[in-house]
Amino acid sequence: MQATNNNTTFSDTPACVLNDVYDVPMPGDFVEVIDSFDSQAPAGCFGVILGFKNNSKDEYDICFNPTRAPWGGKFTDAQITAAGGSTYPMVPTELLKATSTVMVKEFLTKTPYIHPVKNVVKVWTINLCDYDRAGIRSSYIQRYAH
Repeated sequence: MQATNNNTTFSDTPACVLNDVYDVPMPGDFVEVIDSFDSQAPAGCFGVILGFKNNSKDEYDICFNPTRAPWGGKFTDAQITAAGGSTYPMVPTELLKATSTVMVKEFLTKTPYIHPVKNVVKVWTINLCDYDRAGIRSSYIQRYAH
């Protein structure tokens, strides 16, 4: 596996990958944009797959450029949530391409007890142009705008 350090020394790196036994995208994994029409989620940015830990689905919501820890502040937190950036709804897993990359991501938790939370995450890639061409976001908006 290729490891990206993200300005972290290995002595303070978590021991294992968040979703280390899965061959499929899972909540908590990160997604790198390889191409995009969206200035809020340009090529090279990262997003996090949202949902419940260890709960595989055929489609996920992905929040790009999250600003706080998507894993919560405790190891027991079961839900992956994120704030900030752009959220793409109902992204089919077939648009997420596997890589051999893992990286250390660190965020601050939300209040009241702000502290850093670090995890080693798998990285998938996505071409958001393919997502936009499929019309998934516009059909989602039409469905839920009423």
